[in-house]
Amino acid sequence: MMKRAIYVSLTAALLMAAPAGAALSMALTELPDGYESQWAGKSSFAVNLGGGKYAYGRLEFAVYDTLSASDLGMAVPGDRRYLYAYQLFNTDGNAAMTYFALTGIHSGAIESNDQIGTASGPDGGIDAEAYFDASKTKAIFTFEDGLLVVGEKSTFLLLSSDAKPKVGGYEIVPSSDDNVWVPGDNTQESSIPEPATVALLLTGAALSLRKRQ
Repeated sequence: MMKRAIYVSLTAALLMAAPAGAALSMALTELPDGYESQWAGKSSFAVNLGGGKYAYGRLEFAVYDTLSASDLGMAVPGDRRYLYAYQLFNTDGNAAMTYFALTGIHSGAIESNDQIGTASGPDGGIDAEAYFDASKTKAIFTFEDGLLVVGEKSTFLLLSSDAKPKVGGYEIVPSSDDNVWVPGDNTQESSIPEPATVALLLTGAALSLRKRQ
């Protein structure tokens, strides 16, 4: 049985990828180079499980334009223009991750169930079953038998779409409501925060915790 999800609102809505020469800590760990720098970053989460127990982790994500990116060393599921790649890390705490979902995908951005999949990273990772919900606005990855324990990471979790990115979110068990890039609507410009907004978001360190019944 899946654990009851605990939802967290993070003050830092989006951690943008580091420009050249920035601190190494902002660099993506394993996702291949060649991504669009304005559509990549990291999102960290911390969840209070109660009873003095916590779960900590991070999500790394990047979007690649296959018309300009070099060989990424992995197949693009569904053979669309943009490849959306994510990797989940269980870094510390007391809980295994069993479920990860990308939310807020634009209606119509996913046309076929073959636009989702996984690929092994350079050092492996825990694989997942990958599928969409009925409306194709949520991409779901489930890790069998609670194998994504502390100290483990997922394989590369992949989507493809002809739609440019928009800001979406993700859910995990434990769960986070942070923002990431997901397939959007090609008729609208992508929403990229102004520099002052990004700076403000990155200064937030406190977490606002609440449990959803």
